[in-house]
This record gives sequence, C-alpha cells and structure tokens, in this order.
Amino acid sequence: MIDAINKLQTESFIPLLGLLLVIMGVSLYVDNRAEQAASRYTVVQVTAAVQGWDSDSLSEGSAYERDTASVIDPSLERPAIFKARKLSRAGDQVAAIEAVREALAQTPGDPAVLNELGVYLIRAGRAAEAIEVLGQALVQRPGYDRALYNRALALSSTGRREEAIADYREALKLNPRYFEATLNLGNLLLDADKLDEAIEVLNRATGLAGNEGKARAFQSLGVALNRGGRAKEALKAYDRAIEFRPDYLLPRWNQVLLLTKEDTEQSRAAANERLEKIFQLQPDFAPAWFQRGRLASKAGDDDAALEAYTRAARLDPGFFKALYNRALLAQRLQRPESQQLFERLAVDFPERAEPLFQLARAAYQQSRHDQALALYERALALKEGDYPEARLNVGITLKALGRHEEALAAFDGLIAANPDYAAAHLNRGLVLVQLKRFDEAHGAYKAAVDLKPDYATALYNLGKLHAQKKDRAKAIEAYERALKIDPTHVRSAVNLGVERSAQGDLEGAVAAYRRAVEVSPRYSPAWRNLGVSLNKLKRREEAAEALRTSLEIDPNQLDVRNALGTIYSKLGQTELAMATLNEVLDQAPERVNTRFNLAIQLGRLGRVRDQEEELRRVLKLKPTHRKAAVRLARLHLDQSQEQAAIEALAPLASARKPNAQVLTTLARARWALGEKAAAQALLETAKADHPKDANPIAVEAELALAAGQRSQAVALYNRARALDPMNFEVTRLAPRLGTP
Repeated sequence: MIDAINKLQTESFIPLLGLLLVIMGVSLYVDNRAEQAASRYTVVQVTAAVQGWDSDSLSEGSAYERDTASVIDPSLERPAIFKARKLSRAGDQVAAIEAVREALAQTPGDPAVLNELGVYLIRAGRAAEAIEVLGQALVQRPGYDRALYNRALALSSTGRREEAIADYREALKLNPRYFEATLNLGNLLLDADKLDEAIEVLNRATGLAGNEGKARAFQSLGVALNRGGRAKEALKAYDRAIEFRPDYLLPRWNQVLLLTKEDTEQSRAAANERLEKIFQLQPDFAPAWFQRGRLASKAGDDDAALEAYTRAARLDPGFFKALYNRALLAQRLQRPESQQLFERLAVDFPERAEPLFQLARAAYQQSRHDQALALYERALALKEGDYPEARLNVGITLKALGRHEEALAAFDGLIAANPDYAAAHLNRGLVLVQLKRFDEAHGAYKAAVDLKPDYATALYNLGKLHAQKKDRAKAIEAYERALKIDPTHVRSAVNLGVERSAQGDLEGAVAAYRRAVEVSPRYSPAWRNLGVSLNKLKRREEAAEALRTSLEIDPNQLDVRNALGTIYSKLGQTELAMATLNEVLDQAPERVNTRFNLAIQLGRLGRVRDQEEELRRVLKLKPTHRKAAVRLARLHLDQSQEQAAIEALAPLASARKPNAQVLTTLARARWALGEKAAAQALLETAKADHPKDANPIAVEAELALAAGQRSQAVALYNRARALDPMNFEVTRLAPRLGTP
C-alpha cells in the first residue's frame, strides 16, 4: 500500500490552467479612419499543455496495486531455511541467499529449496538469476505452482509480460483458486490493454479471498472497468473495495479522478465529498490537495484553488505540478509573486522546460523580446526541439523583433514537423502579410481554417485579407463565420461593422457594433465606431452617448473628442461644442481640423473677429486648408474686402485643378471688383472642371440676378438646385429669388 501511495505522489495530472491553448492578440491599426480604427491583425500565442509530461508515471484513473510478494514453501522445516527467512525478514537478502545455498548444497536439486532461493533473489532485485533458479525448480517439479507464481513475478519485473502471463495461467490450471496468481494475472492483462479478459479474471479474483484480498481485487477491477469506458460500474467496484477495507485510500482516490474527469456540477460535488474522506484518512496526501485545487478552479473559485495548490506544494516540495499550477494561477490572477514563482521553479527544476516557457511569455508581454527569445530557445533545448508551443512562440517573437524572414523559416520548420498545427499556419500567414506576400498569406489562413474549421481567429484574419482586397462580401462572410463560432470575438464584430458601413448598410453596421459592445463593454473602438455610424444616420443624441462612452474608457482619443464636439455643434449645443473642441486643442494645438471646427462655432455665436482669427491660425498651420480659406474669403467678401478674399484663396487658386468652391468664391470677388470677364472665365472653368458641382451654377445665377437678368437667374438657380438642393450657394440665393 505504501508503495502505491508513493507512486501516486508522482502521478501525472492534467492541470486545468495548462490544458488549453492560450490565444493572445498583438496587432496594429491599418487605417486612421474611425470606422477602421479597430481592424487589427491578431497574433496567436500558445501556452504549453501539461498533459503527458511525466511519461514514467500512470495516467489518471489507472492507479492500481501489483502484488510483488514472493511465495515461499511452508513445507520446508530446516534450521538453515529458518535462518534464511529470519535474515530476509531483517532485510539482509544477501545473507539469506547464502544460507539457502548452504541448504541447497545438502540437497542438490530440491525444488522447494530452489523456490526459496528464487524468492530471496527476487527480493534482492536479482530477477534474472531468480528466473534461472525457478526454472530449475520447475524442471525438477513441473507442476510446482509456487515456483510458477514466483517466476511470473520475476518475469514481470524484467518486462517479459507475456511470459509472466503464461506462467500465471499455468499456475491457475494447477490451482484455480490461487488468489494472488489470479489478481496478478488480471493486473498484467490490464497492463496489456486486454480489458475484456482482465475484467473477467479480476471478477473471478473478487471471490477468492478474504476482505483484504477482495478490496484489492475490486480496486483493480474498478480500474479495468474505467479503462473500458464503464465509469458507473467502476465507481461501484471502488465502492466495494472501500466496503471491504474502509481505510483503503487508493479506490477513493481513483473515484476522485474519475468524477473530476466527468466534469459536471454533480460529479464535482461527489469528488469533493470523497476528497474530504481522503483528508480524514491522510491529511497530508499532497495529490488530494492538488485535486482540490483543480476542482476549485473548475468551479471558478480561484482563491480556493490557489490555497489548495499552495498546500499541496508545501506538503510535497518536489511536487512539480502543484508548484507549477500555483504559479500559473497566480499569473492568471495577476499576482505580483507569479514571476518569482516561475523563476524559483526554473532553479529548482532545471530539467523542466515549462517554467522557462512561462518566463519567456512574461518577457514577451513586457516587450522584452530579446530576453523572451533566449528563454524560448533554452526551453526548446531542454526538450531537444520537441516543444511545438515554444517553437511557435520563437516565430512570434522573431516577428515582433522585425526578423520576418527568420520568423517565416521558424514557422515553416514547425509546420514541416507538425503539418496539422493550425496555429502555426495562422502565424505563418501573419508574417507573410508583413512581407506583403498576400496571396501566400491567404493560403496560410485557409490552411489554418481547413485544419480547424472552428478557428475564429483564423477566420477573422482571413476576413481582413478579403477586406484589404476590397472583397467586402467575402470579408463579411468570414467575420460572420467567426462570430457564429465565437460570439464574443469582438474584433470580428467591429470589423463586420466596418465592412457593412463601407457597403452603405449603416443599420447593419450599428447592429454589429452594438453586438461588440455587448460582449466587450470596455472596448473603446467599438463604441467609437458605433458613434460614427449613428452620426451618419443623423441619430445625434445616440451618437454623442456612444462617443462619450468611448472617451470614458480611453480619454486620450482626440479624434473621438473632436467628433463629439462636431456632433454637439449639429445638435445646436454650441457652447458645449466649443468646450469640447478646446479640450482637444489644449492637448494638440496643431490640429487644424479641430481649429476649423472651433472657428465654425465662433461664427455661429456671432463672434466674427474671433472666427476670422481662428481661421487665420488654421491657414498658418496649413495654408492649403480649402474649407478654412473659402470660409475666410467669404468673411472678407461679406465685409467688402475683395482683395483680402483673393489673397486668402491664392495658395489654392494656383493648384493644377482648383476646387469649385475656390473658383466660385474668386469669381464673386472679381465680380465685386468690376472684373466681370475674369469672373465669368472663372465660372466657366469651374463648370468645365466640375460639371456635377452646383456651386458655379448657383454663383452664375447670383451674378445674373445682380445684372438684372432675373429669368436667367431663376433658370440657373433651378439647375443648381437640381444638382444639390442643400448646397451653400443655392440655399443662400433662394431668399433673394423668392423661391422655396
């Protein structure tokens, strides 16, 4: 029993926190427009799984005992044999062997004495000699069941399982009720994965012994049933083992493992009940505290899990998995001690690669990429290169360092060794995008999705490639597939909104952005894009609320604050608009568009001089700012300062193809100066260069009216109004013509 418990203490467990691949995003914005600001490439970083690290130990649910007790022949009544047995009980197997050899010298070839010698050789760890000696005994007495049993033990200990099975079968032919042979045969068949036969033999063993033997037989039967997928029967077999031996720890432990694996609320509660009983029997059983931590993690009680892992590690300072899970959980809870815990693990377990892997991840997240790369390479060296997750992250780190060709080579090598590794294909695609090899990137993303159809992140990046190629239908399809797989994939929801907005489907865009903020209420780009789309729909109050929320999350978004000021202006909240725009200018005085918007608000308040001064500031920062130049020129015209208006427009008038507003404003200035031919020439140029613009036709109507040509003015006005009824010059002229 003690050997079995010791074996359990080094048994391989599957920690909850290390079982899943962890996906982290490292990305860049690809456009400065508000609608596209949240569209980012995502890098997947994978955390090593703990399963299978202890290859020399039993897997979960398979813990069972082997009976290694050799059987001596009670018929021997000789002083030398009594002496040998006394020495063996005292632990001196060498002296016991010598004593039996003396007895054998007196009766050479005696099968009982040869069996006795075989027993002590087994106990001394000299199995090969034992097999030979016991074989001699069986030559002398072919039907000697004890010698067959002992030789089976020796054969089993040297890995000669099939020969051991044959000896047990032969012993049972001679003595069908030989309990130890029956139990050991069942265990060996279980080892060989001959489950049906093992179950049959172990069932038979349960009826061949007293309470202690029945308990051991039911324990092994439970393991066989569990491996055969008969979990409920296994639980009952373990219950029978406990019934015959209430202090039997091993079946209770296997029940805990089985129930934990079932992973339902009811099974977890039952597992915790059995753990309580284990703690009553053995309070310092470290694996049970480890399992308590796993169950607490599954229940979402991270504090209890951390306490349980800590206790397991304190009880068994060499229990790597408990120490490792404690560090992982501390890391997940963002506890400051997590870094120190991983560093200590790396020192105390220098042969383990996993702590180095986690230290590398932490270094990467802190942008210490050179250090991360060195740590990943050390972890890989410990695994002799057989560590796919570390190889993946080497490629990711090389990409972060800008060493794209090396990163691509790393991913190519990883895929060559692990062709079905979807994350490797995805990250290979991300590097190819950086190298502007977009067609190859598309193939890499497609390979990732083909390997893992529910890979939402791969679909997201595939959608981004389609969007980059302006294939909006395919981009939308990819984002929608990603969201169907993972409704919480906020970037897919945001980018879906971007594409729907680009197609003119503003209501669809709003629905996508609302979906994004529902799953991620603190994701400011989603609120920002929602506000932009609502503003385009002229739902100003809702737009302002969305932009305010975005700013509450990230107050440093000057574009959003500027847009909010503009919306306040459209809502007629001029003072609030000015205050908001001034907040932007306090942080970035050089923002010309914000200054222009502020100038508009000053004009609405009738502060003409202040407006003029602000427009001059705009033009000082950017002399070719068309809207500011035109607005300033119009102010000058309103004050009969025609030459000043012309000077304000001079930098724009010299362009290869001036804007229609620039040309028409210059035409009005030239007309006012009496230069009617020059004015008319400007209007003709404007109409020729901008045939769909209402401005030159409206100004021509204004000049016709000034010349007393009312009917011609009305006809021109109607033409301009048909092109753009909301045009500034059109609406300005309407009252003078007496038209609606």
